Amino acid sequence: MFVQVKNQNPELKFVEIGKIIGGMWRKMSEEERSEYTEEYETEKVDYERKMAQYKNTPAFQVSQEHKTHHESSYNTKLFRVFFTLNK
Repeated sequence: MFVQVKNQNPELKFVEIGKIIGGMWRKMSEEERSEYTEEYETEKVDYERKMAQYKNTPAFQVSQEHKTHHESSYNTKLFRVFFTLNK
């Protein structure tokens, strides 16, 4: 739906396209909406299955370790800046 609206209105910004799509959604019947919600539910189940598989890989463990280290480093820097500015 997004691509169709964007192609018909290439000059519009993302927010404006969102408003058009929201209006289209409100005008749809429950039957029309069900096509999209069923597709969403199918994709959600597939995503959750793939994410569970990914979380059992070494790559995920490495990314979590990197994230933890990065957050810790960022918080330490933020703490130093805050107290330097508030002396």
